[in-house]
Order: sequence, then structure tokens, then C-alpha cells
Amino acid sequence: MKENDPIDVESVILDAELLIKYHLPERGIVALESSLDRHPTNIRLREKLLELYISQKMLDQAASQCVALSGLYVRAGNFDDANRCLMQARSLNPQASVSSKLQELRRLQQAQQRMNAPQVQVVTAPTPATIQPSGPPPTLAGDLAAVSIFDVVQILENNHLTGALTITREQASGKVYFTDGEIVNATYSDKSGVDAFKLLVQAANGSQFAFHKSPVPFARQITASNNTSLILDLLREYDEERHAAGGD
Repeated sequence: MKENDPIDVESVILDAELLIKYHLPERGIVALESSLDRHPTNIRLREKLLELYISQKMLDQAASQCVALSGLYVRAGNFDDANRCLMQARSLNPQASVSSKLQELRRLQQAQQRMNAPQVQVVTAPTPATIQPSGPPPTLAGDLAAVSIFDVVQILENNHLTGALTITREQASGKVYFTDGEIVNATYSDKSGVDAFKLLVQAANGSQFAFHKSPVPFARQITASNNTSLILDLLREYDEERHAAGGD
């Protein structure tokens, strides 16, 4: 089934509550899970399923729902509830791997706070010689040893900027392309798309960056629903890779 198939969320929830009332919680769980298979981004359905998992002492499943809800809250810009859900996941299942997600959430919160502060502005900065020896100065430039690449992405997204973010380290460089603040492509070495973006993120610390505006949008090669979703997917990959390698 497709996610945009019609569904009456309130009716599904009322049906689940009726099944619970008549001591059929398993069927209520099945009904909610089936609806979420069709509409995985519906917060109301996930909240109700989380409530039911907890009432039935299904704590591992409840912790997984908390993590999923946290991601949806982040996409909605609701960082407080996202943090609450991650902490709840840890309390429900102490083995739940949420440390990297909490760290990234804190970075996103800090970036949002900086953007909301009156003194924070995107200003024209001097061009680092290693990045742009000639041409117009960048809109934004700096050192990724001092600021996270995710913070830079957040600034470009919040200002709905279109252009190319060049990331340079020693003799190697790559680009992340933005259209109206959304990441649509990346190039690095012989890679492009998500593969290139992942390599650039891994190589970002200690690199120099410079963003140049473009008057025209770029062709889309990265099809993530939004920047936060793309970043969280990468963080999940890193987390899985660390676990596979025997890390924490």
C-alpha cells in the first residue's frame, strides 16, 4: 500500500481503543501496526501504538516506537519532544542505541538557537585562498574544525539558499548542491549523490568550506524527503557500522 492511501486516523484509533476495552489488545496492536505500514509518518498512530505497547509490557517495541517518533518530531522541528522520546526509549530499553541520535539532536538544537539569536546572520565572508582563488566572494565561509557541517547545512536550509557548498581538505575537494535550502546533490572524487555526501561528511572535520549562491536551481540526484531525514539516515548508518565493527 502507498502512504497516501486514504485513512481515517481517528477511526483507526477508536477501533483500537474499542478492542482494548473488550480485552483484545493484540488485535488493537495489529490494527495500528497495519495502518502504520501504510502511513509510517503519522505521529498520532505511532503515539497510540507506543501507549499500547507500554500497557502490554512490550518494552522493546515501545522503545523502537520512541526512536521512530523522535525522528518524526525532528522533521517537524519539535526538538523538545524528539529529545523526550529518545530519553523515554533509553528508559524503556537501556540497550537501545540512542547516544548518537541524542548528540545529533543537540547539534540541531544548538544550530536552531544560533539561527534564532538576533546577532546571528548569514554575511559575506572573506574568501579562503585554498577554496576560491578568484571570482565573487562566498556568502558563507569558514573552518569545519570550528563548526559542524550539520550546522552549516541548517543555516543554508533556514535561509532557503540555492548554491554550492565547497568543502576542501588539503588537495581534495567536493561540493554539496542546495536548491532553496534543500540538499539535492553532492559530488566528491568519482562519486555523486548520497555516496558523495556521505564521504564529504566523513571528511568534513578540519576542512574549509565556502558557499556560493547560484541564480538557478540544480538537478536533483538526492531524493531524501528533507535534510534532517538525510542526515539522520547517515547517522543510523554510522551507528550500524560501529556496532558491526564491535564499537559502542
